[in-house]
Amino acid sequence: MDLAILGRTKARLSQVNVSKAQIVANLRIRGLETRADWAERTLPDLVDTVANAGLLKTLGIAEDSLPPAPADP
Repeated sequence: MDLAILGRTKARLSQVNVSKAQIVANLRIRGLETRADWAERTLPDLVDTVANAGLLKTLGIAEDSLPPAPADP
C-alpha cells in the first residue's frame, strides 16, 4: 500500500470534531471571555481537532477534555 494513502487514511481515522460551543464554554468557565468571544465569532460550528491542534493548544484546551461532536446521520 502506498505510504501517502496510508497516512491520509490514518489521519482521517484519528480525526475528531468537537463543537465550537464546547470550546467557547470551556473558555468562559475559565474566565477567558475575550478568547471565548473570538472563538465564537471565528470558529466553524464543528472544529477538526487534528487540523486545529495548534489552535486548541494556544487556547489551553486539551483535545481529550472535550466530548466529540455527534456524527452526521
